[in-house]
Amino acid sequence: MNPPPPQSVIYSQALALLKTPQAEQGYQMLKQLADQGFEPAQLRLGEMFARGQFVPRRADLAKQYLNPLLNQQSLPATLLLSWLAMEELDKKECQRILNHYKPPYHPKLLHLMGLLMISRAPEVALDYFAQGVAQLDLDSSFAYLACGQEFGLQLDNKRAQIAWQKVQASHYPLLQELKVDSWQTIDKTERELQPINLELASQIGPSQVLNHAPIVVLTPNCVTLAERAHLIRLASPSMQRAEVIRTVGHNQGQASNVRTNSSMFLSVKEKDVVAADIEQRVAQACHQPHENGEPFNCLNYQVGQEYQYHFDYFAEELASSQSYLKFGGQRVVTGILFLNHVAQGGETELPKLKIKQSPVPGAVLSFHNVDELGQPDERSLHAGLPVIAGEKWVATRWFRANKRENH
Repeated sequence: MNPPPPQSVIYSQALALLKTPQAEQGYQMLKQLADQGFEPAQLRLGEMFARGQFVPRRADLAKQYLNPLLNQQSLPATLLLSWLAMEELDKKECQRILNHYKPPYHPKLLHLMGLLMISRAPEVALDYFAQGVAQLDLDSSFAYLACGQEFGLQLDNKRAQIAWQKVQASHYPLLQELKVDSWQTIDKTERELQPINLELASQIGPSQVLNHAPIVVLTPNCVTLAERAHLIRLASPSMQRAEVIRTVGHNQGQASNVRTNSSMFLSVKEKDVVAADIEQRVAQACHQPHENGEPFNCLNYQVGQEYQYHFDYFAEELASSQSYLKFGGQRVVTGILFLNHVAQGGETELPKLKIKQSPVPGAVLSFHNVDELGQPDERSLHAGLPVIAGEKWVATRWFRANKRENH
């Protein structure tokens, strides 16, 4: 009798099955491995339940699988559990989770914990970034300066100088948005990480209605400068020439002169808890269920690049659209998160509604692609106009009519 395959082999087989019609079998294999104490399976199941990937979103089950990993100093488990606790505004739970991760804290933990905190409790986030600056971490250095600038917080003079020297020597995204003369610096003594207080949680909005029928809304202040730079950092290594859906033949995209920018989908592989947190915020701004949304499609436009007039809905009469419609149905709402200031050009235009919206960093522009009966609405025709000076970064989420099983 042959011995059973190693747990690592079963784990790889289970992950492969999740992306097939045998997803339930893959889930059961993962569950069995996790129940046996196989740590990669515990982490993967915890992540699936935390994000609602392949399974319904269940914070209680996510915690069940992730909590045993805290004693192993697991950075991903620490971040996922912290994110869940922050969503619930449970500051005691946040502190409990962090207490399992022994100092000195890893720079990545400090940076990502700070980003998870920044829109909820910026003063606490600043302390995390400050600890990262002390370790000469580039990401924390940018976030430290950006957090102080955006929220008007006082920075330690010596630490601000170290951070500025660090980011100046790099090609960090959005470096041009840092304003040296805006920082309030003082000399102060070292201090420990401050107790977590989530009662400072900030709110999105208020929204500006640009059109009522169909509804077009601009929602400002959805994402901070440090978070925007983080998304660009995540997306940049994987950018490729953007494609459009074929009008005939199979369902793969094709390059077209209609669309000359670069793009990438922020898949599970590239996406971290901060990106997942921002995705949920965009869903909130668009008043759409998070589980109906596609992952971020990050787009970069250099000078002269554009996406000519097009619709985001799938043309149901085309055979090439059918494979897309199977997973969640029609694209009913588009949400465009503006990630940077564009020197000139790069507006999003909806010509039939006489709307031409310039990029507003951190804001979400949302509009409906279907009418009240769920039918494609040609008034949603839009374009990303050519960039004349500078460059343009956006992260787009398309929301389907129904839940996407494998989002």
